[in-house]
Amino acid sequence: MNRPSQSTQIIGIILILMTVVVLAVVGWMWLEAAESSRQVDNTPSENTTLATEYTSESGVKVRVTAPESGVVVSSPLVVRGEVPGNWSFEASFPVRLLDEEGVELATAIATLEDDWMTEELVSFSAELEFDAPESERGTLVLEKSNPSGLAAQADKVTLPLRF
Repeated sequence: MNRPSQSTQIIGIILILMTVVVLAVVGWMWLEAAESSRQVDNTPSENTTLATEYTSESGVKVRVTAPESGVVVSSPLVVRGEVPGNWSFEASFPVRLLDEEGVELATAIATLEDDWMTEELVSFSAELEFDAPESERGTLVLEKSNPSGLAAQADKVTLPLRF
């Protein structure tokens, strides 16, 4: 049997060391990429919709992502946001659109999009179709579902709108 020469052994050792270094660099890069993908970028982009937080008459926090605060709305009006799950009954609650005189322009049922049997905030959506009013301003009313009809159980959030 021939023994490998000393130069062949050195080349083998160098190749092994280079392989270890390459694997270490690739592993490090993979870990960095995995770590950076877990970091959340909270910087708003042009596709990000910010939520406006409102407080109900009884102090409950409600978030609305659509319509955005201050925008002019038209029909159909898509309403999205988050309400406490216990604001709904059977995963729904009423939404009303009023003109500046308080005349009802449209009503709809907002539907919760997740488990509604919670006090945590749950996403909802609704769509209202209406004829354009003569007034320039109006109000969107999100009402807590109140199947009992008791005034003590009632609650609502009122959002100012522009038509």
